[in-house]
Amino acid sequence: MSKIRVKNFGPIKEGYLENDGWIDLKKVTIFIGNQGSGKSTLAKVISTLLWMEKALNRKEITVQTIHDFQLHFSYQNTHPSKTFKN
Repeated sequence: MSKIRVKNFGPIKEGYLENDGWIDLKKVTIFIGNQGSGKSTLAKVISTLLWMEKALNRKEITVQTIHDFQLHFSYQNTHPSKTFKN
């Protein structure tokens, strides 16, 4: 069985409050919550991590590829945003 713990990511601030924050992922896992609470965000995070795991196993990407992407992503998040005018 896989587990995931997510905090401070998108709309997810505190994360799951039970089980020390860990969510057990089974073959079918259902997320229930209010609109804007992070259900879709969590599903996208899980989907991305599963894709990365499969791509690493098939040697389609390397750990260096992930590291390079992480650097690019973190640069994009900290780069001053541009002002767009209509």
